[in-house]
Formats: sequence, structure tokens, C-alpha cells
Amino acid sequence: TTEFKKLQDIVQSRSFQWNWNDTVAYSYPNEYNVYDCQFTHLVCEFGVVYSPFYNELSKFFTTLKIDPGMIARVKLNCTTATHVPFVGGFHTDYTGGNKFTTYVFYLNTNNGGTKFETGEFVNSVENRLVVFDGMTSHSGVTATDTKGRFVLNMNVITPI
Repeated sequence: TTEFKKLQDIVQSRSFQWNWNDTVAYSYPNEYNVYDCQFTHLVCEFGVVYSPFYNELSKFFTTLKIDPGMIARVKLNCTTATHVPFVGGFHTDYTGGNKFTTYVFYLNTNNGGTKFETGEFVNSVENRLVVFDGMTSHSGVTATDTKGRFVLNMNVITPI
């Protein structure tokens, strides 16, 4: 769709600001792995908007029927290509006391994906959305066939 292409073009543009993280999910605190890193872009967290990109996502929130007041965090992740797939470490995204839902929206197609501790694997296919209980342990898996793997990650508090 035109809206998806617009989001994709913004995120993958030269002018989009990415921030370096020296670990993916803090799952390997005592190990050094050259692939355990990523670039992120924090959009918003608990009502505080950090990025002008938030405005571009408002239609996306409306389409998904997400109440912006219930958003715990929205961020973008970019992992670079690796020689072999790297599993970033099983984790949950949010450790607050509320029940929440995790949304992973793939912004490009590649041979990486999301692996669940149960063994399930979801391939990174652009414009695909995966929604699951926020307490489900999962991990990003790097791609070997593209320069980068881009995902939009959202954690939304589940209304009582």
C-alpha cells in the first residue's frame, strides 16, 4: 500500500536517525558476541513522544484500533546482516506489572525473522504483522540475505 511504502521509505532513508545499542536484548550479559548489537529508534514510551516519526504512525495505530494512551513503547529495530543467522536472545519486551500485547511489524523481506521459545518461527516478510501475548518469550533473528532487517516493535497495555 501507499502508506506502507511511505513508512518503509522513511525508515530506510539516509536521513532517518538510528541509535546504536551494543546488545540486542540483554540476554547474554556475560558473553561477548560480535553480532549482539542493533540500531534502534525510540518513537514513544509511556506517553512521552521522542520522535517526529510518531505522527507518521498515527494512521497505523488507528487501523489497528490501538488507543495511543495504552501504548507502553514503540520503537524501530534495525539489525545488520550476519554471515549466519544470529538469535538475539529470548526475552519479553516489557517487564511492567500490566498485561500487554506485543506487535512486530516487518518493514522488509529477508531470511531473518522472529523465533519463539516454543520453537515457532515467523519469517520477516514486508508488511506482515505478528501479534502475540507480551509475556511470550521471543527473539529476533538476523538476516543473511539483505543488508538490514527492519521491524517496528510495539508494546500495548491490554485494557482490563
